[in-house]
Amino acid sequence: MNHKDEKSFFTGTARPFTDKDLIQSGAYTQHKAPFSQTMNHPAVSLVLPVYNEAESLERFFNTVFSIMNLLPYTYEFIFIDDGSSDSSWDILTMLAHKNPQVKVIQLSRNFGHQIALTAGYDYASGDAIISMDTDLQHPPELIPQLLEKWQSGYNIVYARKRNNEESFLKKYTSILYYKLLQSISSIIIPEKVADFRLIDRETHDHMQKYRGKTRYLRGLVSWTGLSFTFVDFTCQKRTAGTSGYSLKKMFSLAWDGITTFSTLPLNLSLYMGFLMLFIFPWLILWIEPSFGLAALYCTTNMTFFFIWILGAYISRIHQGELGLSLYIVQSTINLHSY
Repeated sequence: MNHKDEKSFFTGTARPFTDKDLIQSGAYTQHKAPFSQTMNHPAVSLVLPVYNEAESLERFFNTVFSIMNLLPYTYEFIFIDDGSSDSSWDILTMLAHKNPQVKVIQLSRNFGHQIALTAGYDYASGDAIISMDTDLQHPPELIPQLLEKWQSGYNIVYARKRNNEESFLKKYTSILYYKLLQSISSIIIPEKVADFRLIDRETHDHMQKYRGKTRYLRGLVSWTGLSFTFVDFTCQKRTAGTSGYSLKKMFSLAWDGITTFSTLPLNLSLYMGFLMLFIFPWLILWIEPSFGLAALYCTTNMTFFFIWILGAYISRIHQGELGLSLYIVQSTINLHSY
């Protein structure tokens, strides 16, 4: 995309926010001065992973830009291009050239949503850090409310979905997953929250100490145990493009959450071993030998299943021992080296 083809990025279709809107939203109530407000150290960092979002990027930027300009904070946009194959990088480049607050990180390939968020956190320098998607399903209008809750003293402010328009299967498997994770781990991850949230500098610094390859950030945020609250919102329909989260990626993320914050899957083999120790003799000697053979068949299959679970944990150790970087930055705009 040539610069001569550039057009204004301040002519989006979203209605600009007014002071009246922000007063009604509570953004100006109980306001305290941020810890620091200079261009070198902004009060608010917006961490924004991008993967093939060219169709919605301009509209997203226009909307958020109009909101942030009416708030009493200095701020920075940190876009992370996670190996996009469309024109996302070209659009981000032009945005950064026109606006010094826009900072862009281009990763060398698609490392995944959680790694892209991690890269953004690595470069974020604000006292409050807001992460959100750029497809406009996470409403930018919620930003003033997130900041208001932060100003009232909370370390973490989750944006929680009020509605759920997902399929029946996805909706209830999600509910079961969070209940399972909470029952087998020592942390409590709130339901109906994703990666749309605000964290303060203290939370950020604690999270930065963990550099494992397995990234389950919503679990890592909960692990800190710092104070949190919620702001409810209605999830919007995607206006352009398609979701980058396939069923395979969602399963992988869910499995990362379990293996990162629980060792119960490893202990299940012990429980099954004790169970079979007492059931086998009873089935073979007192019931029916054929039942014992059926149980042996099931146990053999369960053994392979537990070997797979053990391998999953070992593979995480192996990945850590390789010593590879979490990601590779190909280029940056308006940013110093991390």
